Amino acid sequence: MNRYWGFLFAIGFFNSPANGESLPQCHPYVCANIATQKFDPQACFEIASWVAVGKITSVKRKSIGDPLNKDFSEFTFEIEKWEKEPQASIKSIKFKVGWCKNMRPLPSDTKGKFRIYGRNLPNSPVDPITKIGPEYFDLEKI
Repeated sequence: MNRYWGFLFAIGFFNSPANGESLPQCHPYVCANIATQKFDPQACFEIASWVAVGKITSVKRKSIGDPLNKDFSEFTFEIEKWEKEPQASIKSIKFKVGWCKNMRPLPSDTKGKFRIYGRNLPNSPVDPITKIGPEYFDLEKI
């Protein structure tokens, strides 16, 4: 009888609105090839509103262990070259890896050049509902 009540409690607890809000449903990974589900630079380039090449600096690692096992690091992307929608006035962008926004974690080795595929530049208006500012879809080491 105790197992029955424990099972019902678990179902109610994990399906409660408070728990549903704490782990939001994220948009699908947009940089994947539909057939292979692997990174596709062309697909990512097409969906991104901007693409830039540069260096990752000022990394602050913020890894959270079990049960989430997620990296919420913060970093600055120093832009060396724009490849799509150039913005001469923007030299760097600060990012924070998140649950759904900027969900691709930083690689362990951040030395060298990276290509970032993104949307919503710092000078873009922030959506008042989603509060989404600068965002990246993926980081590609080059």
